[in-house]
Amino acid sequence: MELARRIAVHPQACMIGDRLSVYQGFNLSMEAALEQEFQMGMEVISQEGLQTGATRNLQGIGKHGYF
Repeated sequence: MELARRIAVHPQACMIGDRLSVYQGFNLSMEAALEQEFQMGMEVISQEGLQTGATRNLQGIGKHGYF
């Protein structure tokens, strides 16, 4: 339960994308699975990381353990 609580405070889009990538990449070759992981990760970065995440970071959230 403690691990679940610690994970739950982090951005959900990234974790959901990682889980989806595992499910969809299960039968892919390593190269194809890594490419899929990269593409899905870039989507999350462009949506959450550069917009929401960057704004939060500028406000001091996520720095020095405040996340």
